[in-house]
Amino acid sequence: MESIRIEIMGNKLYFLFNRKEKNNAFSKEMLNEINKSLEEVTKNEEIKYVIFRGENGCFGAGADLREVQELTNNSLKAREFAYALNSFFRKVAEMNKITIALVEGFAIGAHLELLMFTDINIAQTNTYFSTGGVRMGLMPAELSAIYLLFFGKKFWRYIITAERFNAEVAKELGIIDFVADNPMDKLKEVIESLDACDFLAIQKAKKLMQDFLRLYEKNFDKAKDEFADLIIYGKAKERIKSFFEKR
Repeated sequence: MESIRIEIMGNKLYFLFNRKEKNNAFSKEMLNEINKSLEEVTKNEEIKYVIFRGENGCFGAGADLREVQELTNNSLKAREFAYALNSFFRKVAEMNKITIALVEGFAIGAHLELLMFTDINIAQTNTYFSTGGVRMGLMPAELSAIYLLFFGKKFWRYIITAERFNAEVAKELGIIDFVADNPMDKLKEVIESLDACDFLAIQKAKKLMQDFLRLYEKNFDKAKDEFADLIIYGKAKERIKSFFEKR
């Protein structure tokens, strides 16, 4: 089964995470597939909107912990995984399209981090969120590196405790823009509003924002190496093993 599924409807491209048996968790193979697809989407001038959504009623569970557990014994592959994840975030941040996330069920770890880089985020009412990582001996590296630019000090506690929070709290924190019982209906409203605006002007505004983010390039580069170091030298192996034994 393909780990992503792409549907094109007019000028909208739906980018669907499709690892149902793994709650859409990111594997290295999946990240490579995503990154290749995003490069192709960026070149398609007919696409105006890129919409990220998870299959099976959940946005995603972050990194594939089973795979990360195996990576603790292979430093090269651990770095490849960390770099592929970092590349995914960069590609979304640098897209010349309007990016929208439809978040249902839960967004944990890397799936929560993704929401830093999409333009508009819509969550279903009963969705919950968690940074996840520190409980597994990991961390949301890219989020930790530049969270102050997006959310301010009040979000720090969620990074270092990995506690869950709901969609309304996510909206208060600035992670989510809209909370709706029916995210697809809200998506339709949002796109209608965006269609009334000039796309070139939006692209120019995005370009200025992207130029600003590049001022923090060193922080972003360091994030992927710190994440890889935790996989290789930290306690991820023991903590992930304990997590699965308790399930």
